[in-house]
Amino acid sequence: MSWTLYKNLITLAGRIGNTTRVTTTYDILSTDYTIFCNTDSSPYIVTLPAGVNGQEFKIINCGSNVLTIAPTGAELLRGANSSDTLIAGGVTTLTYETTEGWW
Repeated sequence: MSWTLYKNLITLAGRIGNTTRVTTTYDILSTDYTIFCNTDSSPYIVTLPAGVNGQEFKIINCGSNVLTIAPTGAELLRGANSSDTLIAGGVTTLTYETTEGWW
């Protein structure tokens, strides 16, 4: 029997989550799950997609500068329609809830 190793794929309760690596401003895709953000060159912004109830993203700042996380449109991020920052080495998991937004 042969096994195939799939890098960039993680199983999440029966579904596949994509691992993405970015080094500059990025619009997170609904198909992403874990996003590694290397901010060594400079700070930048990642923008969340329109939320779907129960959708989740794990965002990791693996660089040395600040990463800004921005909601899309009028959606809420941690209770406000404003950006949030993730310090160097920081990790956050955001889950979307229809009435509360991203938390």
